[in-house]
This record gives sequence, structure tokens and C-alpha cells, in this order.
Amino acid sequence: MREQQKPAAHDEAAQVIEQQRLAALDMQSIHYITGENAVFSATEGGFVRMKFREKECERIAVHRCFPFTDPDCFLSIRDQDGNELGIIRALSDLPEETQELLRRQMALRYFLPKILKVHSVKEEYGYSYWDVVTDKGACRFTASSHNAVAKLSETRLIIQDIHGNRYEIEDVYKLTPKEIKKIDLYI
Repeated sequence: MREQQKPAAHDEAAQVIEQQRLAALDMQSIHYITGENAVFSATEGGFVRMKFREKECERIAVHRCFPFTDPDCFLSIRDQDGNELGIIRALSDLPEETQELLRRQMALRYFLPKILKVHSVKEEYGYSYWDVVTDKGACRFTASSHNAVAKLSETRLIIQDIHGNRYEIEDVYKLTPKEIKKIDLYI
């Protein structure tokens, strides 16, 4: 009688181990979200819900994997607890209304004023004091004189102030020669 119980117990244990192995593989794999396998919709509170693979998440967050170098590709969609539900390869692969919905969510998460005009940049005691005009209005901020400016391309800069806020100059050469001279020390 004991010999009959061993194979049944062994089979159950093997099934449990196999289920755990498959669950671990599923957790490690990338789940791509597309317009065919997911539906996004706005909630009354201004959030976004998503139905993906028969699961519905009432509130998602959109995180850019490459926020500065490729802001509309490889978007991580996460639930309220921060667990990744899947990845969107390219925002342009989704329907227009979904793109707009997700762009609004990212605009809330990634506040990145664009510098349009540089009035002055003054350096004193290891800090630089910026007086600029952004697409959000006039702005003054303080940055460290060292490593505050990151050059993302030949024309694009990101400036980080001492509080961690970021400002973007999309194209340095759209600034006047006088403005370029003001920031030349930091490029």
C-alpha cells in the first residue's frame, strides 16, 4: 500500500515543481503590450486603466525605459504596486487615442520644461545660477557648476538643478549666438 502512495506523492510534487518553474519563467519573460492584446481607457479620476491578457488593472503607471534618448519607445506599464505588467515597444504602434491617453500620463510623470531663451548664467562658489524662459514660462534655478549639464547629442542638452529638476534644450543652435556663449562653459 505504501508503494502506491509514493508514486502519487511524487507526481504531485513534480507537478508543483513544474508549476513553480513555469511561473518563474513567466515572471522573467518580457510581456509585450500591443493594440491587439490590450485595451486602455481613462478613469473618472484622470488615471488610466488597462485590460491585458484577461487581467484588468484599474490604475496603471507609464514609465519610460529610455526617457531622454528614446522617449516614445520601450514604455514600461506598471500596476499600482509598481510591478511591471508589460512593455510597449513603440507608442506609434498603438491607436491614436491610446497614444494620446498615455502621452498625457507621461506628461504628468515627466515634467521637463524646454528652455527657449537664456537670459543669463552666472557662476559663483561652485554653483551656476540660470535665468531662462521655458515653454512653461520664465524660470530661475540653481545648478551645480560641475556635471549639471548632460549632452545627449550634438544639439540636445539636459540641465539638472540642485533639487533634481531637469530642463531641456532641444537644439542649442536654435539659441542666439549670445545665448550659446552664455552656456558654452557648461557644454
